[in-house]
Amino acid sequence: MNLLKIAILCMAAFAFSAFSFADEVADETEAFFTKLEQKSAETGGAVITGIDKISTDLETTGVASVIVTLRQPEKCKKMTAAEWDSPASLEALHLETESVSKRVMSRLANKGVKQRVVYENWAGFSCDVTKEGLSELAADPDVLTIEENITCYPKTRQGLALLNAATVKTSNYKGSGISIAICDTGIDYKHPQLGGGAFPNSKVIGGYNFGDSMSDPHPDAGGYEGSSHGTSCASIAAGLVPTSAYTTAAGDFIGGVAPDAKIYALKISDPDGIASADNELKAFDWCVSHKNDNASNPILIISISFGGGMYSTAVDSFYPAGVASVQAAKNAGITIFASTGNDGNCNGVSFPAALSEVVAVGAVYDANIGRIGFNLDPKSCLTPSPYYENTWAGKPCCYSNSSPTLLDLYAPAHDASCCNKVYTSAISSLNYIPDFGGTSAATPYAAGCAVLLQQRAKQSLGRYLTKDEVQSLLTSTGTIIEDSIKTPKVSKPFINLNAAFARLPVPVGGVTVTIGDSAAVTAGAAWSIDRGKTWRSSGTSVEVTPGNYTVTFKSISNYLPPEERNMTVTVNKTTTLSVKYCPVGKLDLQMAAGNFSKGVTSSIAPGNSLDFSWTVKSNYTFANKFWCEIFASKTGGFDLARFGGTVTNSYTKEGALEATVIKPSNLLVNTIPNGRYTLVPCINRGNISGRLSETNFLNNWEAIPGKRLEVYNPVATKVDLQLRDLKVGYDPRTPNKVTFTGKMYNGGAAAMPSTGAWVEVFYGTLTPEGILMPQGTLCAGQKITSLASGASANFTQSGNITGGAMKKAFAVIVDSTDIVGETNETNNSQLLYDNSILPAGKKNGIDLAITDMGVNAYYLAPNSIAPNSQMQYAVVIQNKGKTMPTGKVYLELFASQDGGVSTMSGSTLLWSEQITPPAIGKSQLYQPTKTVNSIGDGMYALTAVVNRIGAGTNPGDVTPLDNKRTLTAQRVYLKTPSSSSKMNLTWTNGPVFTKGTGNKWTVAGTIKNTGTTRTPGFWTEVFIGTKQANTGFFYKDSGTVFAAGDNTKDGLAAGASKVISITGTCPTGKILGVLTDSTDVVAETDETDNYNYSSLTK
Repeated sequence: MNLLKIAILCMAAFAFSAFSFADEVADETEAFFTKLEQKSAETGGAVITGIDKISTDLETTGVASVIVTLRQPEKCKKMTAAEWDSPASLEALHLETESVSKRVMSRLANKGVKQRVVYENWAGFSCDVTKEGLSELAADPDVLTIEENITCYPKTRQGLALLNAATVKTSNYKGSGISIAICDTGIDYKHPQLGGGAFPNSKVIGGYNFGDSMSDPHPDAGGYEGSSHGTSCASIAAGLVPTSAYTTAAGDFIGGVAPDAKIYALKISDPDGIASADNELKAFDWCVSHKNDNASNPILIISISFGGGMYSTAVDSFYPAGVASVQAAKNAGITIFASTGNDGNCNGVSFPAALSEVVAVGAVYDANIGRIGFNLDPKSCLTPSPYYENTWAGKPCCYSNSSPTLLDLYAPAHDASCCNKVYTSAISSLNYIPDFGGTSAATPYAAGCAVLLQQRAKQSLGRYLTKDEVQSLLTSTGTIIEDSIKTPKVSKPFINLNAAFARLPVPVGGVTVTIGDSAAVTAGAAWSIDRGKTWRSSGTSVEVTPGNYTVTFKSISNYLPPEERNMTVTVNKTTTLSVKYCPVGKLDLQMAAGNFSKGVTSSIAPGNSLDFSWTVKSNYTFANKFWCEIFASKTGGFDLARFGGTVTNSYTKEGALEATVIKPSNLLVNTIPNGRYTLVPCINRGNISGRLSETNFLNNWEAIPGKRLEVYNPVATKVDLQLRDLKVGYDPRTPNKVTFTGKMYNGGAAAMPSTGAWVEVFYGTLTPEGILMPQGTLCAGQKITSLASGASANFTQSGNITGGAMKKAFAVIVDSTDIVGETNETNNSQLLYDNSILPAGKKNGIDLAITDMGVNAYYLAPNSIAPNSQMQYAVVIQNKGKTMPTGKVYLELFASQDGGVSTMSGSTLLWSEQITPPAIGKSQLYQPTKTVNSIGDGMYALTAVVNRIGAGTNPGDVTPLDNKRTLTAQRVYLKTPSSSSKMNLTWTNGPVFTKGTGNKWTVAGTIKNTGTTRTPGFWTEVFIGTKQANTGFFYKDSGTVFAAGDNTKDGLAAGASKVISITGTCPTGKILGVLTDSTDVVAETDETDNYNYSSLTK
């Protein structure tokens, strides 16, 4: 950074110097309009300025554009500064000025006057007039002045060198709390340094497009390729500092002068990139009306790098409408900076810089950029054109219009690095300009400095500066620079922000921190406000400049330090803070609440972000890291879903207060099985590595009531996991032990997702049809973390079965937790058993078999089916028997989550169909269309069974193994519409766990449907299990049965209740858990009230 920039922007030690200004707003305004009234009275009608231009336009085109100042309502002339800052007072003023304008226009109807722009904060408008219209206007008793509507142009020059766009890099002065309005060609708010995204955004918070008469102020909003001029000016004044991703593309652009300031975008230019004076004045007028739209960021500065005409003296008398607009802005506390122009004029500046209450800004070189030449106006005193000159930092640019009386100050210009319009969505240097220049660049640079000055004034004085105070501070403290090459020579101040700040009192506040634990203080507890450079003892006070600070705490043995605290220090006030160190082992975190909104009313796909928050309570504040996780449950939190991981990536939080809301922005949904889940957030889980020591881990998790997350992956997977080379190891000498070895093979075209997949072995009993009734797992399972297309991975599973391994059936399943979204899961498993354990068929001569099966693609994933909808499937049944069944038999369709090894308990997928079997020796096609049952949302394989032994009046079958068939390579997605979840089961009494004799227990209570819709049939079951000591999570002991469950076969009507009583046997040292809707067939609004647990049985 060059020395010139440092001189401007350095904000080091400031001296005390207080000053104040009287409020003369009403007096100035009344004097101005009274003078206009007197002139009108003297001439006997409206005063017309610029009559030569107006007459020429009327003669050549028949129409002239003019701006009209009207007789003002008394309120406009009498308003105080406080009233100008009051939205209510402004609204009242607008009603009165509007009334005057309407009254005049009503008299001019159909008389050659077409209104263009109406002003709100003073009575006036612009219009297009014919000769007749001009005469009517001039004769109207409420018209004071008529002036030409001049044309203005952007004041840009292009150069070669780099500005480096230095900003104030202190922690306290970056423009926060203030807005700057950029009146120009519009702003590309999609640029990352200007907020990015839509309008409005966090940077460009408002504005209007006067050039195209629309709300969108984007340069291209009018349907044409607009100019990037306004985008460049906005970035110089208040562009955001580029993040690391953009620094290379941004080049020397390092952010605007006031990067924390907000921006209002006011587009004043037309498709040709030029602006009329009436639109410029309307933009000023708009800023007054909308100054406090965002009360936390009022508009205090206007920057306009447009100009028209050339004037050697102030033009107040020629452009009274301009004076009225600028005076209204001044009254409202808004300072306007305008470019003088780039014509090389030696004694003249352009409009609106030529208005006496506008701060006129000229340009100096930012650095030595070598010898450079510019084409100047033929009227310039500098010849020849192009005019070449040597350059150095601080030298007035030859093109910068000059005036001993009208030029107010200089600011850097050539060459400025800044933002361009966004020409590519990629990170590219095309979106930045390295050589923006002219007084167009100097003006936003000066305006940005004024923003910082206002921020400092608010801290030092407790108020903002008036326009006169801003101008006086910048001009009286600037470094005088002489423009010696022009005639007359001109000496004007170059902004020296360091000196301007020195005129303001140094703002001072205080910080005091008390550490409440005397033992910790004795052990060395201390605090710091400078990130540990200086450690301070408890109760110490320190003086600092107002602003935002972070207090950190020293780490000491046997204690957890408090979490760092952010605090705001204000002028002349001491901010106090009291904290406690937490003795190791005394911490108690509590999961108070969790919340999210995505995935509730519509599904969310793996890889998408989840807007989840953990609300954490703590008995101490602390600074140490802890884990935040989200688990899922299909039972409302009774137990956790078995897919071997969390719902999203886990998050590490560094420290917590007594009450902390943790809401990361980078949570992505993991690849988990499709379905609807109750979310169970957990903090500092008691069995996780690196956990903080707590007095109680059991309150670290809480199931979220009243909403569930719906997950659905719409991406068609190309992974096909298969079970291969399965071998069984069994030794009769150790009859309880069995070992399985084999391979998980990926036969798909894509690699397995990074979530991996589990291999597990389940054991249980069989139905006569060969369907497994699971009772438990053989061992912990094995996770395969990666598997490329065509690759395989070996696995080994070994364990013991009480009573003998040969007395159980085993299912070896790859992707047992259904994480990998395959369409075909029938090749994922293999069922193994000794034939002696298969229940025998019937000796009745009946032998039916399902030989084929199909489902229309309409019902298959990725499409979904809903409970209570209709679904059709087709099966071919062959009669191989010798005896014809008497009467009908049942055809049933079950759902399976393991490729058909087992089926969902409690209900069929569709209502069953009674069929007449085909004749002996014949086959027949059956195509039933049946109602879909509610069995819990998710992805399911389909298994059809005919003449199932034990179902209804079925006679049974000689060889029941071929009575079932599973659809290969296809699955259905069952999805309950969110709007249809109007059922809710809850325990209104109990459940109560009562011990009987021995190990007998009775679980009893009352279940009620508090929803508005009847439920389907459901089960209530009691499970035996354990609670993990360090977490409190319940784990079912699937190998031990308490008792048969209670089947509410017909469901419960809305408002209906049912008394439940289940008696069974529970081993000593176990916990009982009772769960209603245990098979998850009721689509409830809330499942967290479906269960409860006993205490440890004794």
